[in-house]
Amino acid sequence: MSDVYEGLATVSVIAHYLGQAPVDLTTFECPVRLSHAGPGRARIELQHYLQGPKAANLLRVLLPDGRMLQGQILDSCNEPGGG
Repeated sequence: MSDVYEGLATVSVIAHYLGQAPVDLTTFECPVRLSHAGPGRARIELQHYLQGPKAANLLRVLLPDGRMLQGQILDSCNEPGGG
């Protein structure tokens, strides 16, 4: 698994469910590491715990050059001690 990007990005943690308005929390200048995790999948490592809406199911990462990666949260770990 090779790194695709490592550095600062804008990260939005989103709870989006049918029949409800989306709720999101955006963190600017968040240190991230992006790497390949198989066809159509990316592994996103965050350097620190992110606050977000309860039952968040989507993540959006906006890189400084304008590229954006977003999708469903799978196999997540967001614990205060690391994730």
